[in-house]
Amino acid sequence: MALLLWPLAASAGACPNDELRSELRSGQLPDCRAYELVTPSFKEGAWPQMVSISPDGQHVISANAGVFAGSEGDTFTQLGASVVGALYESSRTPSHWVTSALSPPASVYQDPFIFYDSSDVGPEGSLWGLAPNSGPYRVSSFYLERPRGTFVSIGPATVPTNTENNENPPGYEYEGASRDLSHVLFIVEPIAFRWPWDETTGGISLYEYVGTGNAEPSLVGVSGGAGSRKLISRCGTWLGSSGETRGSVYNAVSESGDRVFFTAISCGGEPSVNEVFAREEVPGGQVRTVPISEPSISYCSGSPSPPCENAHFEGASLDGSKVFFTTEQELQPGARGRNLYEYDFNAPGAERIRRVSVPLSGEAEVQGVSRISEDGSEVYFVAYGELTSTPNKLGEQAQPGDGAKPGMPNLYAFDTTTGETEFVATLAAGDSRDWRSEDSRLVEVSREGRFLVFQSSADLTHEGVSGAVPQVFRYDRETDILVRASIGQEGYNDDGRSLLYGAQLPAGREPVFSDTLDSEVGTRTPEDGAVFFSSPDALTPHALNDVTVSKKHGETVPVPNVYEYARGRVYLLSDGQDTSTVAEEPGVRLLGASASGGDAFFTTSDSLIGQDTDSQMDIYDARAMGGFPEPQVAAGCSEAACQGPLGAAPVLVAPGSATQAGEAPPPAAGGSAKAKVNAKPKPKAKAKVRRKTKKRRGKRAGKVARHGHGRAGG
Repeated sequence: MALLLWPLAASAGACPNDELRSELRSGQLPDCRAYELVTPSFKEGAWPQMVSISPDGQHVISANAGVFAGSEGDTFTQLGASVVGALYESSRTPSHWVTSALSPPASVYQDPFIFYDSSDVGPEGSLWGLAPNSGPYRVSSFYLERPRGTFVSIGPATVPTNTENNENPPGYEYEGASRDLSHVLFIVEPIAFRWPWDETTGGISLYEYVGTGNAEPSLVGVSGGAGSRKLISRCGTWLGSSGETRGSVYNAVSESGDRVFFTAISCGGEPSVNEVFAREEVPGGQVRTVPISEPSISYCSGSPSPPCENAHFEGASLDGSKVFFTTEQELQPGARGRNLYEYDFNAPGAERIRRVSVPLSGEAEVQGVSRISEDGSEVYFVAYGELTSTPNKLGEQAQPGDGAKPGMPNLYAFDTTTGETEFVATLAAGDSRDWRSEDSRLVEVSREGRFLVFQSSADLTHEGVSGAVPQVFRYDRETDILVRASIGQEGYNDDGRSLLYGAQLPAGREPVFSDTLDSEVGTRTPEDGAVFFSSPDALTPHALNDVTVSKKHGETVPVPNVYEYARGRVYLLSDGQDTSTVAEEPGVRLLGASASGGDAFFTTSDSLIGQDTDSQMDIYDARAMGGFPEPQVAAGCSEAACQGPLGAAPVLVAPGSATQAGEAPPPAAGGSAKAKVNAKPKPKAKAKVRRKTKKRRGKRAGKVARHGHGRAGG
């Protein structure tokens, strides 16, 4: 597989855009990257928040409490758990990034909510909850915005006559949607908000809208054909395995929306346990319900047969053809304990269910799933059992006994095409976020499953790392080789083995690595999947080393650097100087990357290029083969126009030159001494930010309310 990104500039003139890179002070960046300013310089003293990135890296949506770019005002928009301000879309053009207001006009709609995923950024449209000013106060409906500025009603979020919808929370909650937004899933909790024909007596009701212009939704957790209201469970229905347990909704709605996976809840009667089902559209406009985990009643009733056990939805492929779930139910002879199963819609009927976690002996003791590739070809999961005797491949670092360890959290890779299981590594007990039941895991996998990127505090590659702080690792399924990505260069921090704070992947679901071909940027060898991460520790020259900034009440937080790992090396992408704070958090933050890896997005309050003329936090794109020429002052300009930028941008020094003013001096080769820098951050204008928290059920209160497909959670 050929990978993205231009080969690293080995010498002057190696990049076609070297002259432009020099003008933009980007010559030190790898992969022929150059800085591009994504957000506008004028943001009315505010800063971007809640960022979502399109897969092609051409569009970025952010919230901002400032009023600019044609916005009618700073009407606060609900994203996830916080009320954060108006929405803006920044789009890349051939000459610059341009930002436009995205929020619906306050003169027409009140109390806007946006529900979007990275797939919605750009031409595919966006999904909103809006209350028209002409209607009852805050009684919302779902709206599809397509094209930009045009809002079409999908259907009411609650019974239209129920004016109690004006409460906060408003009685409904968005759950997920298909990628093309043709199918929208949502829930209502209080009995007062259910449709009159809904006979659910306990728990939550899961509803679906298909298309636009609907008067009322349909129930999801039913048996029978289209329009059926025959509930499988009167105790409630969850999308995926969501609900009070904060479960997974990863691809619980297929890309086209033709399959929706849900859990029917047991509270006595039928079903006897929580079961996973699929609501499926079939040719001819028909709809049917398919039992995925349903055990045989005759098998699990009566002595000496074991009792039925709950099933837990773990995720599905993007097209919905493969779905994975865990259960302690003995669905196959001898499959005792908690196991991971695959249900394949394309397999013959009798072979649709396959046990993934087959141990060499005893029980598999599956702890959870780390990630499932979008094409469903690879599933990565953690189990205490020994599922293979073949050790992992660590090259020169290999040691005797480098295999799965019974009773320990072993990370495995299962190939659904070949049925082969590979041992990846034995994780630390404290790495449980790598396999937690909800979607917000610090783990990412490539679409075809080749690369897995994850955090661990264990010394997985036998390099003598401290083990007290997290490191970032990359596993290559084709070569079965595991490498540490958060390494140090030229002896910095003992080659990254003695980190004070450790390395971090973003908590969101934007891509942090790449494994695809991008013909515009170039190709690389199959071993060169890029990984993007952050760390307060200096892993390269000119990076900040363990610098902290103060918050209220004396608390201090470390300031991160943004890095790229490629070709066995780590490269600094941020400037290594920004020690500013924004809302008591460091101004530098890694946001994510485009699917190709050609774009690496991060925030900083430093002016990295001359076009950035304010002192507020901005979004930058370190783009391979990127950069725009600086605007030139026209000859014969007026006095005001001739003044140039309002502030001088800091000078980025080339690797190997003198230490910059205010920068932490780099540690000696092989050292890891902590440096405390008291560089005074630039004063920031006070942003108009007001926050309030929306009361939620305790599930997915993250930065953005995400879709049930693809990038669904964190």
